[in-house]
Amino acid sequence: MIVALNGDESIRRLKGPSRPINSVEDRVRMLSALTSVDAVVVFHQDTPAEVIDLLQPDVLVKGADYAIENIVGGIIKKTQIA
Repeated sequence: MIVALNGDESIRRLKGPSRPINSVEDRVRMLSALTSVDAVVVFHQDTPAEVIDLLQPDVLVKGADYAIENIVGGIIKKTQIA
């Protein structure tokens, strides 16, 4: 499993100057310690669109408080073969 993680500046832009509570280094260290996590990728943009485009994951997981239409990479348009 690869975890894409917002960098500190990205979180500040999205959630305000008092965030993040834990530094990116601490968050990477914590996630990397999980046996189910193979790698952690930090992105500095406001969305993980570039990471998703690069990795093309089979499964994309976000919190339950996100609507599918608001998740970057959540809706995949498939080309129909006639």
